[in-house]
Amino acid sequence: MVKKIVSGQLGCNSYIYIDENNNSQYIIDPGTEPDKIIDYIDTSLKIRAIICTHGHLDHIAGLNYLKSKLKEITNIIPPVYIGEEDSIFISDKAEEIHRKFFAKMGIDYENLISHNIQLMSEHVTVKEGSKIDNLTIIHTPGHSPGSICIYSRQEKILFSGDTLFDMSIGRTDLLFSNPQEIFYSLAKLCRLPEETIVYPGHGETTTIGKEKEYNSFIRQIY
Repeated sequence: MVKKIVSGQLGCNSYIYIDENNNSQYIIDPGTEPDKIIDYIDTSLKIRAIICTHGHLDHIAGLNYLKSKLKEITNIIPPVYIGEEDSIFISDKAEEIHRKFFAKMGIDYENLISHNIQLMSEHVTVKEGSKIDNLTIIHTPGHSPGSICIYSRQEKILFSGDTLFDMSIGRTDLLFSNPQEIFYSLAKLCRLPEETIVYPGHGETTTIGKEKEYNSFIRQIY
């Protein structure tokens, strides 16, 4: 079961993935309005992990607030996972990195971020092939160097972050983005079964088969 929660001006998709086989739930991307996620939490199920598909603020700004609220509700803070190369976004260098990120876009960091947002967070880094219980990490750089997708082979579902969207792909004109790498990442995703359901970081759900056939960016690969 997958619950979708949309937050913020950029419409970031957060997800709660429920694995009924082990009575557990997993939070994919905290987004910017974590109280919305709290409303969907099933307190009868263990929260096994918070997994960040990448480190951009629209996906991680609510991380530490979410952790504190989960501690209040469950008395447990689940581990936070993020791609190895994107861990800088929630490390002791986080503020410096985010300032540079928005400076490249010509956006005033001070006017954008609330001063009560704590960027640094304890976390575990993951890479290609890492396992979080029955979920497999696929490293998909391009939108960001440490972008990851989260794949359930058993259920044939993929949380694609900002790598793959319905009929589109993630931006590659940002700081640390790489337009060449994202095409290697897309080719990797296209090797998944075509019936795989894709839950992207923005927009509507799609499938690998649909994107292979109709997504103009992916059609450039073949």
